[in-house]
Amino acid sequence: MNRPHEQISTEELMAAADLFWPDFVLSDGLVLRAQVMEGTSVKDWSREPGSTKKGLEITLNHVHLYDVISDVDITPEGLRDLERIASAVKECWRAALIAAFPERTFVVDMESEPAEYGPTITFWERENSDG
Repeated sequence: MNRPHEQISTEELMAAADLFWPDFVLSDGLVLRAQVMEGTSVKDWSREPGSTKKGLEITLNHVHLYDVISDVDITPEGLRDLERIASAVKECWRAALIAAFPERTFVVDMESEPAEYGPTITFWERENSDG
């Protein structure tokens, strides 16, 4: 939708910038979005039975667009719009991860319904066994 006459606040634009190009941190050997670290204890998550580095990164780094977009339109057209946004976020995360960690390799993934709760983006560091 083209709305050149409408403006958004600096706060809204900063929220979009944080979604599309997040800051990343290293914590206990994991690469995580900095926003994840607010109120999250990686050590608590890593104590879960069967937890792996890949599994922790997938779980802790995921974002459901349904959780961050306030005016979700649950129609086929609305889902298509959110999937387009999710694809753009995915590509931005890929570029941001390369910029932040050029010596590492990551998998950035986007899934949508019915496999996930709406369009969902996540990433993990590729390990040799990931192919």
